[in-house]
Amino acid sequence: MALLPPGDGALRARCMAQLAGERQPEPDMQPLVELARAAIAMARRVGDAESLRATLSAATYALSLFADPAERKRLNL
Repeated sequence: MALLPPGDGALRARCMAQLAGERQPEPDMQPLVELARAAIAMARRVGDAESLRATLSAATYALSLFADPAERKRLNL
């Protein structure tokens, strides 16, 4: 992450989501849930459809067991 340009970016959003998914399970999942949510928000701000799709795919993996079911349903739709 440190090697990526700062600020919003499609690649940064995808990397954040992937990192959140790959690091689970951890004893405290809340930081990874927040990272996944931040990645989704960033991808939406960037506005690139393909990056949003990839970010949602990776982020929902991180959220699959640890986020509220209603939140997961919205993301999956």
